[in-house]
Amino acid sequence: PSHAEVVTGAGRPDLPGFWITPTVIAGLDRSDEIVREEVFGPVVTVQRFTEEAHALEMANDSRYGRGYEASAE
Repeated sequence: PSHAEVVTGAGRPDLPGFWITPTVIAGLDRSDEIVREEVFGPVVTVQRFTEEAHALEMANDSRYGRGYEASAE
């Protein structure tokens, strides 16, 4: 989506085969497909939260249950 920001990665290393460098994407909404669906590859999405309860709500609002939230506070 246009509001997303690739913080790092999304490049193609000079290796044989089909590879992508590890990628971090921020600025996403919970409704964005890349947040809601499985991503096969070295990709992580980052969403902000202000309270632990909000982080738990976001982590549990996943069809696949593979998302997680963390705080550096």
